[in-house]
Amino acid sequence: MTKKIIAVDVDEVLFPFIPEFTKYFNAIHGTSISQNDFVTYEFEKILGIPQDEVIKHMYGFTDAGHVGVEPLAEAQSAIATLSQSYELIVVTARNPRQADATNEWLDEFFPGAFSRKHFVGYSPVMINPVTKASVCQAHGSFALIDDSMTNLRECSAAGLQGVLFGNYSWNEAVELPPGITRCRDWSEVVTHFFDIADIEDANKRSNETECLFEDLIREFKDEGSL
Repeated sequence: MTKKIIAVDVDEVLFPFIPEFTKYFNAIHGTSISQNDFVTYEFEKILGIPQDEVIKHMYGFTDAGHVGVEPLAEAQSAIATLSQSYELIVVTARNPRQADATNEWLDEFFPGAFSRKHFVGYSPVMINPVTKASVCQAHGSFALIDDSMTNLRECSAAGLQGVLFGNYSWNEAVELPPGITRCRDWSEVVTHFFDIADIEDANKRSNETECLFEDLIREFKDEGSL
């Protein structure tokens, strides 16, 4: 049976980008910026430098590799569990030039878990920007796990489902778009998608029972019993 496809973001979902990036940035600039300062994911506003400088620092950070960086809590076990019932793909806003370091890290901690990896890139610096929603649609994903409200709003508008991951200051929301559910951690993500699977299985069994009942009625009618 063909598995349904879930798209998974990397940074702040699998990889602790802000905690690790701020260590790198602070070491260079002698600053003391932390995740608590990120009320928005617009790095230029938090770091106080132009966007092109932010991009250069991000490239420098990933070029240095991710040796010793552990995934977010429960991410490995959750991905292993989900991959038993779903096909998983990566859809990340990291630039294609960051692919080598990213793939090396993913292969170390999530070997064989993802059938495909798509590097969408940061829209403002891409020549031909695309949305994560359009990538999900193009590759048959019915849902995206992401920490960005913007990405998930676009998924909702496209008729896709999604999980708003984490309880971060930059993704606070009073209301969520249709089809979007907040999961604070990976245990909640697993529960969410297996609840979906249980509902779909129950609906399938109900439909099969209904079809069987209709077949029996037709047989009785053909035999003149009704």
